[in-house]
Amino acid sequence: IVPLLRYCLKLNTCSFEATEWPNGHYVHTIAGYKEEPSRYHYWLLYQMSELPEPVNPPGNNLITPVGEQ
Repeated sequence: IVPLLRYCLKLNTCSFEATEWPNGHYVHTIAGYKEEPSRYHYWLLYQMSELPEPVNPPGNNLITPVGEQ
């Protein structure tokens, strides 16, 4: 998925779908790829100044706070 996200960022176009909840938006689909919670495949959104390296994923301290963009 990382190459897909790099491509979306390069073109500055990346579609996503989300459900609105009282505590914010829950992203369930990015660029047509849906989460699969039963297989533990889901999206975590991070606040980062640069793209991560797949071999060195970001820490949980960089996960976007609830309700922020």
